[in-house]
Amino acid sequence: MRIISPFHDYYDTALGLGYDPSLIYRRELAVSEVRAQEIDPVIEDILSKTTFGIPSDPTLSVLGFCGRIYPMYLAPDFKPSEEVMTRKHANNIVMSREEVTKYFREMYGTHDDHWYRFRHGTRRWSVLDQIGRDIGPDTFRRLGAPIWLALEEEFDGPGPKTIQVFTNIRLANFEFQKHFDAFRAFQEIAMFLGSALAKTDGSERTVGSDEIIAAQKGFGPESFRTNAPSVKKSRRKENRARKKGEGNLS
Repeated sequence: MRIISPFHDYYDTALGLGYDPSLIYRRELAVSEVRAQEIDPVIEDILSKTTFGIPSDPTLSVLGFCGRIYPMYLAPDFKPSEEVMTRKHANNIVMSREEVTKYFREMYGTHDDHWYRFRHGTRRWSVLDQIGRDIGPDTFRRLGAPIWLALEEEFDGPGPKTIQVFTNIRLANFEFQKHFDAFRAFQEIAMFLGSALAKTDGSERTVGSDEIIAAQKGFGPESFRTNAPSVKKSRRKENRARKKGEGNLS
């Protein structure tokens, strides 16, 4: 896989071990707005169950990586921008579960509705922190990228009305190296681009034995055979007979 990108990510170091130049990953940031109903129901459920739309609270996000999703809380001062998504960032963006739990306990108290919703909601996806959840390639195909970050943009009632999606982000800014080392991340992206996100040439797919495939393309049993002996073959036979006769004369 060859990477064409205006920024550097941690798994780029795996390029030094060799790559397939025919597979190209154009890693350029793009931002889109998606209605909650149009995104995967698992993602919608995570965002709607555990966020409250209060700007001062940690921001819940869902990071998509090659068919899997990883929920994560982002620091209260997090503001999505091109710099945060693509450039090397010194500040800690991702909050650990312990840090988020401490924040909600101190901010709202253990008897507040916010605390209850936080504890109840995060319990449902706590196991996803490390292993992620497989949602398949459909959402990734719709977004056209192997990597993206989904955020709640507008809060209206119990769930997000609009989800903001940043595709082709810099994974190092979100501490993704804790999930995959550089070489494995590079391999995962290359395999995902070459399979789930591969662009087909539109040609008709054929299956079956060689005979069946040949018949599908209009060829028959005699298509690759010469029904009558060629001139060259007959002359070769005459030459053999002539040389044999000359040998007998001697």
